[in-house]
Amino acid sequence: MRLDRYLQQEFPYWSRAHCQRLIQGRHVRVNRRVVWMASWEVASGDVVTVDRPPHGDGDGDASRATAWDQRWVLMDRDGLVVLDKPSGLRTEARSAADTDNLLGLARSRFGPDLVAAHRLDRDTSGIVVLTRPGPLRRVLDEAFKANGVAKEYLAVVDPQSPLAEGGDIFDRLGPHAGHRDRRQVVTVGGERAHTRFDVERREANGVLVRLRPTTGR
Repeated sequence: MRLDRYLQQEFPYWSRAHCQRLIQGRHVRVNRRVVWMASWEVASGDVVTVDRPPHGDGDGDASRATAWDQRWVLMDRDGLVVLDKPSGLRTEARSAADTDNLLGLARSRFGPDLVAAHRLDRDTSGIVVLTRPGPLRRVLDEAFKANGVAKEYLAVVDPQSPLAEGGDIFDRLGPHAGHRDRRQVVTVGGERAHTRFDVERREANGVLVRLRPTTGR
Protein backbone atom coordinates (compact mmCIF):
# COMPACT_ATOMS: atom_id res chain seq x y z
CA MET A 1 0.00 0.00 0.00
CA ARG A 2 1.20 3.54 -0.71
CA LEU A 3 2.50 5.33 2.38
CA ASP A 4 0.05 8.25 2.10
CA ARG A 5 -2.90 5.86 1.77
CA TYR A 6 -1.66 3.85 4.74
CA LEU A 7 -1.47 6.95 6.93
CA GLN A 8 -4.97 8.03 5.96
CA GLN A 9 -6.27 4.52 6.64
CA GLU A 10 -4.73 4.49 10.11
CA PHE A 11 -5.75 8.09 10.87
CA PRO A 12 -9.03 8.70 8.99
CA TYR A 13 -9.46 12.16 10.56
CA TRP A 14 -6.37 13.36 8.66
CA SER A 15 -6.80 14.51 5.06
CA ARG A 16 -4.89 12.84 2.23
CA ALA A 17 -3.24 16.16 1.34
CA HIS A 18 -1.98 16.60 4.89
CA CYS A 19 -0.58 13.06 4.95
CA GLN A 20 1.32 13.83 1.74
CA ARG A 21 2.73 17.07 3.19
CA LEU A 22 3.88 15.24 6.33
CA ILE A 23 5.76 12.77 4.12
CA GLN A 24 7.22 15.45 1.84
CA GLY A 25 8.29 17.43 4.92
CA ARG A 26 10.31 14.40 6.09
CA HIS A 27 8.21 13.88 9.22
CA VAL A 28 7.51 10.19 8.52
CA ARG A 29 9.87 7.25 9.05
CA VAL A 30 9.58 3.68 7.85
CA ASN A 31 11.71 1.28 9.89
CA ARG A 32 13.57 4.29 11.35
CA ARG A 33 14.44 5.60 7.88
CA VAL A 34 13.06 8.97 6.77
CA VAL A 35 10.84 8.55 3.71
CA TRP A 36 9.81 11.58 1.62
CA MET A 37 7.84 9.93 -1.19
CA ALA A 38 4.06 9.56 -0.75
CA SER A 39 4.15 6.64 -3.21
CA TRP A 40 6.56 4.64 -1.03
CA GLU A 41 5.14 1.12 -0.62
CA VAL A 42 4.52 -0.03 2.95
CA ALA A 43 4.96 -3.77 3.50
CA SER A 44 3.55 -6.03 6.19
CA GLY A 45 5.72 -5.77 9.31
CA ASP A 46 7.04 -2.27 8.60
CA VAL A 47 7.15 0.15 11.54
CA VAL A 48 5.81 3.59 10.55
CA THR A 49 6.55 6.58 12.80
CA VAL A 50 5.13 10.10 12.44
CA ASP A 51 7.35 12.75 14.05
CA ARG A 52 4.96 15.68 13.74
CA PRO A 53 1.20 15.00 13.76
CA PRO A 54 -1.37 17.67 12.83
CA HIS A 55 -2.36 20.32 15.38
CA GLY A 56 -6.14 20.00 15.60
CA ASP A 57 -7.95 23.23 14.74
CA GLY A 58 -4.71 24.90 13.75
CA ASP A 59 -4.42 22.60 10.74
CA GLY A 60 -6.89 23.54 8.03
CA ASP A 61 -6.46 20.21 6.24
CA ALA A 62 -7.01 17.84 9.18
CA SER A 63 -10.75 17.42 9.70
CA ARG A 64 -12.05 16.40 13.07
CA ALA A 65 -13.29 12.91 13.81
CA THR A 66 -17.09 13.09 13.84
CA ALA A 67 -17.99 9.39 13.62
CA TRP A 68 -17.29 6.44 15.88
CA ASP A 69 -14.15 4.44 15.06
CA GLN A 70 -13.91 0.93 16.56
CA ARG A 71 -10.11 1.16 16.47
CA TRP A 72 -10.27 3.61 19.37
CA VAL A 73 -11.27 0.78 21.75
CA LEU A 74 -8.34 -0.46 23.85
CA MET A 75 -10.44 -2.22 26.51
CA ASP A 76 -14.10 -2.99 27.21
CA ARG A 77 -14.34 -5.04 30.37
CA ASP A 78 -16.87 -5.01 33.21
CA GLY A 79 -17.26 -1.40 34.35
CA LEU A 80 -14.41 -0.01 32.29
CA VAL A 81 -14.08 1.28 28.72
CA VAL A 82 -10.64 2.57 27.67
CA LEU A 83 -10.36 4.57 24.43
CA ASP A 84 -7.54 6.05 22.33
CA LYS A 85 -8.75 9.62 21.72
CA PRO A 86 -7.60 11.26 18.47
CA SER A 87 -6.29 14.81 18.32
CA GLY A 88 -8.92 17.41 17.43
CA LEU A 89 -11.80 15.69 19.27
CA ARG A 90 -13.14 17.01 22.57
CA THR A 91 -13.41 14.55 25.45
CA GLU A 92 -16.84 15.86 26.51
CA ALA A 93 -19.53 18.10 25.02
CA ARG A 94 -19.10 21.84 25.39
CA SER A 95 -22.86 22.38 25.08
CA ALA A 96 -26.04 20.33 24.75
CA ALA A 97 -25.91 20.68 20.96
CA ASP A 98 -22.29 19.46 20.75
CA THR A 99 -22.41 15.86 19.50
CA ASP A 100 -18.89 15.65 18.09
CA ASN A 101 -17.09 14.57 21.25
CA LEU A 102 -15.55 11.32 22.48
CA LEU A 103 -18.00 10.72 25.32
CA GLY A 104 -21.03 11.36 23.10
CA LEU A 105 -19.77 9.01 20.42
CA ALA A 106 -18.92 6.36 23.03
CA ARG A 107 -22.37 6.60 24.61
CA SER A 108 -23.96 6.00 21.21
CA ARG A 109 -21.88 2.81 20.98
CA PHE A 110 -21.87 1.49 24.58
CA GLY A 111 -24.92 3.11 26.21
CA PRO A 112 -25.85 6.37 27.97
CA ASP A 113 -24.51 5.49 31.43
CA LEU A 114 -20.83 6.00 30.55
CA VAL A 115 -18.95 8.77 32.37
CA ALA A 116 -15.44 10.10 31.66
CA ALA A 117 -13.16 9.53 34.65
CA HIS A 118 -10.88 12.35 33.39
CA ARG A 119 -10.37 14.54 30.32
CA LEU A 120 -7.73 15.25 27.72
CA ASP A 121 -7.43 18.57 25.91
CA ARG A 122 -9.05 18.68 22.48
CA ASP A 123 -5.74 18.81 20.59
CA THR A 124 -4.13 16.09 22.73
CA SER A 125 -4.33 12.47 21.63
CA GLY A 126 -4.11 9.64 24.15
CA ILE A 127 -5.87 7.28 26.52
CA VAL A 128 -9.22 8.26 28.09
CA VAL A 129 -10.86 6.08 30.73
CA LEU A 130 -14.67 5.82 30.82
CA THR A 131 -16.63 4.03 33.53
CA ARG A 132 -20.04 2.42 33.97
CA PRO A 133 -22.04 2.69 37.23
CA GLY A 134 -20.56 0.60 40.02
CA PRO A 135 -17.73 0.37 42.57
CA LEU A 136 -14.97 0.84 39.98
CA ARG A 137 -16.35 4.27 39.08
CA ARG A 138 -16.19 5.37 42.73
CA VAL A 139 -12.63 4.08 43.14
CA LEU A 140 -11.40 5.87 40.01
CA ASP A 141 -13.22 9.10 40.90
CA GLU A 142 -11.46 9.17 44.27
CA ALA A 143 -8.08 8.30 42.70
CA PHE A 144 -8.25 11.10 40.12
CA LYS A 145 -9.43 13.65 42.70
CA ALA A 146 -6.53 12.72 44.99
CA ASN A 147 -3.99 12.86 42.11
CA GLY A 148 -3.42 9.16 42.68
CA VAL A 149 -3.15 8.32 38.97
CA ALA A 150 0.24 8.54 37.24
CA LYS A 151 0.05 10.26 33.83
CA GLU A 152 2.63 10.57 31.08
CA TYR A 153 2.55 12.67 27.92
CA LEU A 154 4.84 12.89 24.90
CA ALA A 155 5.20 16.23 23.15
CA VAL A 156 7.26 17.60 20.27
CA VAL A 157 8.84 20.95 21.13
CA ASP A 158 10.34 23.54 18.78
CA PRO A 159 14.02 22.62 18.29
CA GLN A 160 15.01 26.27 18.86
CA SER A 161 13.51 26.26 22.37
CA PRO A 162 16.21 26.62 25.08
CA LEU A 163 15.07 23.43 26.82
CA ALA A 164 17.17 21.75 29.52
CA GLU A 165 17.58 17.96 29.58
CA GLY A 166 15.06 17.70 32.39
CA GLY A 167 13.49 19.55 35.26
CA ASP A 168 10.25 20.92 36.72
CA ILE A 169 7.72 23.41 35.40
CA PHE A 170 5.88 25.42 38.06
CA ASP A 171 3.11 27.74 36.86
CA ARG A 172 -0.41 28.87 37.60
CA LEU A 173 -3.17 28.28 35.05
CA GLY A 174 -6.30 30.39 34.59
CA PRO A 175 -8.99 31.02 31.95
CA HIS A 176 -7.78 32.08 28.51
CA ALA A 177 -8.64 35.67 27.67
CA GLY A 178 -9.77 34.91 24.12
CA HIS A 179 -11.02 31.30 24.23
CA ARG A 180 -13.56 29.94 26.72
CA ASP A 181 -12.41 26.34 26.32
CA ARG A 182 -8.69 27.02 26.81
CA ARG A 183 -6.37 27.78 29.72
CA GLN A 184 -3.27 29.96 29.90
CA VAL A 185 -0.43 30.75 32.28
CA VAL A 186 -1.37 33.67 34.58
CA THR A 187 0.65 35.77 36.99
CA VAL A 188 -2.25 36.55 39.33
CA GLY A 189 -4.72 33.97 40.65
CA GLY A 190 -5.21 30.73 38.76
CA GLU A 191 -4.51 27.20 39.95
CA ARG A 192 -1.14 25.66 40.78
CA ALA A 193 0.31 23.40 38.06
CA HIS A 194 3.47 21.30 38.38
CA THR A 195 4.93 19.10 35.63
CA ARG A 196 8.19 17.14 35.54
CA PHE A 197 9.87 16.68 32.15
CA ASP A 198 12.76 14.82 30.51
CA VAL A 199 14.12 15.19 26.99
CA GLU A 200 13.88 11.84 25.17
CA ARG A 201 15.43 12.75 21.82
CA ARG A 202 16.69 15.83 19.97
CA GLU A 203 16.37 16.07 16.20
CA ALA A 204 16.53 18.84 13.63
CA ASN A 205 12.74 19.08 13.28
CA GLY A 206 11.83 18.90 16.97
CA VAL A 207 12.64 17.77 20.50
CA LEU A 208 10.69 14.80 21.89
CA VAL A 209 9.84 15.44 25.55
CA ARG A 210 8.25 13.14 28.15
CA LEU A 211 6.07 15.01 30.66
CA ARG A 212 4.62 13.81 33.97
CA PRO A 213 2.10 16.19 35.59
CA THR A 214 1.89 15.81 39.37
CA THR A 215 -1.19 18.03 39.67
CA GLY A 216 -4.47 17.50 37.87
CA ARG A 217 -3.66 20.21 35.33
